This record gives sequence, structure tokens and C-alpha cells, in this order.
Amino acid sequence: MSVDLTIKVGTGDFRQALNSVRIHACADKDVPTIHRIRLAISIENVTVTATDMFTAGLAIVSIWDGYGPEETVTVDLLPEDVSKVLMMHPGGKDKADEPELMLRLDLTGERVTITDCSGLIDGRALTIPRLPTDGGSLGTIPDLILKGHASPAVVVSDMVVSGDAIARFKAASSAYGDPLEVEAHAGVRALLVRCGESFLGLLMPRTLASSERDRMTEWSSGWDRRLPGIAAAARSELATSAGPVQVEPVDLDANPDIDLYLHAVELVVKTQFGSPSMLQRKLRIGFAKAARLIDQMEEAGIVGPRDGSAARVVQVAVDAVDDLLAALRGEATEASEGES
Repeated sequence: MSVDLTIKVGTGDFRQALNSVRIHACADKDVPTIHRIRLAISIENVTVTATDMFTAGLAIVSIWDGYGPEETVTVDLLPEDVSKVLMMHPGGKDKADEPELMLRLDLTGERVTITDCSGLIDGRALTIPRLPTDGGSLGTIPDLILKGHASPAVVVSDMVVSGDAIARFKAASSAYGDPLEVEAHAGVRALLVRCGESFLGLLMPRTLASSERDRMTEWSSGWDRRLPGIAAAARSELATSAGPVQVEPVDLDANPDIDLYLHAVELVVKTQFGSPSMLQRKLRIGFAKAARLIDQMEEAGIVGPRDGSAARVVQVAVDAVDDLLAALRGEATEASEGES
């Protein structure tokens, strides 16, 4: 049996592409045009593609030891046969200069033989049938992904997608070990999903009936009512769980304007928002002075330490503000009397 084409690919690279893409193939055998996984072999890469028209995945695999054909050769495989390939050929670690393990793909008109060629002698081989190919839905996926990739990114106010569809892209993140980047693009209804340098995907949004949209609006309004109380209770619990705060005596040398300091403390505790910018606006003072007040509250144990640009965590519950202010005033008086 004559071989029409032979290429070599890294085992790890090939497995990553198959694992990330095969989950997007249509599971229904009664829809044969998309119950398949397509390998498009070009001069430098193998492009692996699958779709069920709700999601799509496209990944590239580098060709080693020479070049592929000058004109792209298309090979369609059953998802079940791709699973056999993955079971027979466990992965190796690919390095920048050369893969640890290699596979050779020998193509005839009707079959593909995939052989482990990592050693001096060929290892295990699996021969699987090639499906008859036509353009079909799979042929449109590269153009759809190109359109999304090439058009400018846009901000969308909302979009409804299936949880099961989103979960499919976990396979790409697991295969390549990279996070997912999800983008909306002008003129493209589907979301573009990126994972590392070798995977792109499409995620189609759901079309909602007016009754479904009304229900979602009602659910959102319900959260508008509930969330403020939930957040307030959590803040109060956080402050209470820290236990009573032992405030340090107020240093009048550092705080000659004790009334301003106490007013700042009251604002921070009542709003549960330890922010210099908030004090700057409310007290109409400079930012540097507001930041010093926050730092002094940290020294007193009223707010937590700095965490980047985020507001400080307030460590005193709202209902304890009167006791705190009374304690601060009393300590201020004692400090003043000690100096006289």
C-alpha cells in the first residue's frame, strides 16, 4: 500500500491539540458532517479543528523533520478513533528545540497510520480510517475564527451562554497549562476564546425568548434588594470576629487636631471604608493629610495594613464606634494631663 504523505509531529504537541479540540466535536453520530475532528496538514503546521456549532476549537501542531505538502491536505477522523490515538500514545515533554517523543503520520487515500518513531526502531502503531471529506460546517470554522481574531475587541453589556459550553474550554486550559482569555469582537456574535499560543475557540451565545429575558431581569432586581444587606452583615461579622480593638493612646504631638482625627475615625468606622480619598472628599483636606490619618488609624489598630491601592480593612464594627470614640477621647485627655 503506497503512502501518499508522511509527516512527523511532537507527541506532546499533538496530544495537546487533540485533547483541547476533541471536546468540541458533535457527539451525535447522526450528524456525520460535524461528528468528526479535522486535521488540515499544511507546509509547516497541522491545524486541528472541531465544532458542534455551539462551540468550536482550533489548535496548531508544528511539523518536524522537513515540511508538509505545498497544498493543504485534509484528514477527517472519528472522535472515537482520536480517543484511541490518545490512549495508545502517552505524551512526552516538548522542548523549544526538539520534542522528547515523536509520532509519524503516514497517509494513504483511505487510512492514517500513527507510529511512535521516538527511538531507533519504530514503536507502537495505530491505523485508523480517513473519513470522506467535504467543506461542510467544519470548513467555515477557520474563517469565523479569523474574523473574530482580526476585528477590534468591544465591550458587551451582557451575554447569555451555556455553562456546559463554557466548561468545554477547560480542556484547552488543562492541555496547555495556560489561562483562558475570553473576548468579544465587533461584527462577530460569538465570543473568541484564547489559550496560550496554540489554541483559539468560539463560544456562541444563547438566544433568549422574551419570557426568559424577563425572568433574568427579575432575578437581577432580586439581587439588587438582597446584596446590600448581605454585604453589610459580612462586614459587621468581619469586624466583630477580630475581637475588641485595643486602641493606642492618642499622641497629641502627632495629632494636634484631635477633633479632626476623631471625625476621621468616625467616618471610617461608620462607612466601613478605610480610604484616604474618601476622607479627602468628606473632610475637604489634602490627600497627604488624609493618608496620614489612615496610617495613624492603622497604628491604633482601627484599620488593617496597606494592601496596594485597595481600601484598608476596618477592624471595628459599626455598632462599636461610640465606645471607640469615647475611649479615644479618654486616652487623649490622659495623655494631655500627663504632659501638664
